[in-house]
Amino acid sequence: MVIKMTYKMSLDLACNLCGDCADICPVDALTINEQLIHDGELCTYCESCIDVCEECAIRIYDMERN
Repeated sequence: MVIKMTYKMSLDLACNLCGDCADICPVDALTINEQLIHDGELCTYCESCIDVCEECAIRIYDMERN
């Protein structure tokens, strides 16, 4: 049985493209190519990127609680 996550990631303009979040992501769901790109299909929403972001530019929302 596959459970579909109902989470969404939001990237703020405060992002300075340092790459720390992409470096720490265990599933390579974040890449930088002139902007930060999030692959929602790969992401496990473990929040490692949030913990490492010094700019507090990443947020994760539970769409069912909106």
